[in-house]
Amino acid sequence: TILLPDPGYADYPSAVALAGARRASFTDFETADGAALYLNYPSNPTAACVPAGLFEDAVRWAERTGASVLHDFAYGDLVFDGRRPQSFLAVDGAREVGVELFSMSKSYGMAGWRLGFVLGNAEIVARIEELQDHVFAGIFRPVQEAGIVALTGPQDSVEERRATYERRRDRAVDELRGHEAQSEGTFFVWFRLPEDLTAERLLSEHRVAVAPGEGFGERGRGWARVSLAVTDEVLEAGLARLRAAF
Repeated sequence: TILLPDPGYADYPSAVALAGARRASFTDFETADGAALYLNYPSNPTAACVPAGLFEDAVRWAERTGASVLHDFAYGDLVFDGRRPQSFLAVDGAREVGVELFSMSKSYGMAGWRLGFVLGNAEIVARIEELQDHVFAGIFRPVQEAGIVALTGPQDSVEERRATYERRRDRAVDELRGHEAQSEGTFFVWFRLPEDLTAERLLSEHRVAVAPGEGFGERGRGWARVSLAVTDEVLEAGLARLRAAF
């Protein structure tokens, strides 16, 4: 059994299914019972950063049960309000019980290049490497070289991108006040829909697209996700339509 966040990234259940495993929703470490636990902070879709002590609790749980922890750190650099990126692997014992996955798509604007990497427990990394070798054979060399340049070169563009998303976050949260809008990181805002409104109605009646919360898990029902990865003009138009719908 693989324990997944709920709400969580919609591709996680697909990975569990492809592995022929069972999945269950993670609730707490007292009742958690599985071979592995997926974590994702900052979170897609809830835009929450990791709560204090959660990574430490995850390591202790894994040590106690023999389970593994996989942390999706795709949005790690995109944190707001003076926060610093928090890596699971920075916690004592994490490298022995789990791995952390990082994508070049978010921090460096390389979506579509399909480049990322994994660090941590040597056995898990070796298994991933073997799977990748049979499925993909390798990554196009120029893409790898570009990734090296991005990681080792000036990081000004990362901060510029992060600051842009924070500015847009401020604008969206202000417009969505009264709807429990939240965003501590990523390029999303998570908010509660009015009881009589659905994502489908927003699209069909108000011509604004948001991601319905139930698409990320049952606990996401009644919520929706707004993307900040659009131009300022598109964001303003979308927020105006949301305001009119409310």
